[in-house]
Amino acid sequence: MKEVNIHLISDFTCDMLMNISSVLGSQFPNVKINRFFHQFIRSIDQADDIILSLKANPGIILFSVLSDEIEEVISKASSEIQNCKIIPLMDYMLSEMSSHIGIKSEKISRSAAISQDYFARMNAMSFTINHDDGRLAEESDEADIVLIGVSRTSKSPTSIYLAHKGYKVANIPFVAENLMPKNLLLAKNPLIIGLNIDHERLIWLRESRMQTDGTFGMSMQYNDTESVIDELREFRRYCGKLGCVTIDVTKKSIEEVAAYIIKIYQTHKE
Repeated sequence: MKEVNIHLISDFTCDMLMNISSVLGSQFPNVKINRFFHQFIRSIDQADDIILSLKANPGIILFSVLSDEIEEVISKASSEIQNCKIIPLMDYMLSEMSSHIGIKSEKISRSAAISQDYFARMNAMSFTINHDDGRLAEESDEADIVLIGVSRTSKSPTSIYLAHKGYKVANIPFVAENLMPKNLLLAKNPLIIGLNIDHERLIWLRESRMQTDGTFGMSMQYNDTESVIDELREFRRYCGKLGCVTIDVTKKSIEEVAAYIIKIYQTHKE
């Protein structure tokens, strides 16, 4: 099997380059991809180690560093190493965008450009963790999004996924209408989403949990068919009372559910 070395060079994390290299690699199923990660490259001093790695493992270079000085050093070195090919992704994208809009890019430091977004996401993550599983429900009006649903509808993982995208999320488990926070009926700021699910799928999930975690603290109705059907019926009535959007999560991944929620949220804020 043919092997190809791919060096991922970025002035931040290599996540974007990793995704690109994965897509590229998938188009060559009979080629083994060896990846070399060079992240947070922000000074000329760091170029020496990269050049040594290129000499030892020549191959394709996916380059995403905004510094012209660093790019010049790496480009010159790679041109002198046999079987090295540099692909300056950021330069290409900036050039194409600049050509399209007729404005030259400023090449602002990546760390400066992302700092505001980074701290917003960290704030969202902190808020979401503190408002998980019904905690501090009285503060739910401060959230961007409130998720409600019966047990085992992926409220917490969906909340964390959305928080990583920068949304402040509170999630509240539905047990019975009379136990739900009264302030939800008056909430004006957050988008409230009900996570709905098919009763058969819910029973299967709950039985799987019982096999894994045991039955301590769980009522006899937790996986009883009639009780689950009644529980979901009451939940749907409550969502109707709130006038909130519901999403059927039965056959959807967390990523799919989150993408749908984000789309609704964008409309909600307009």
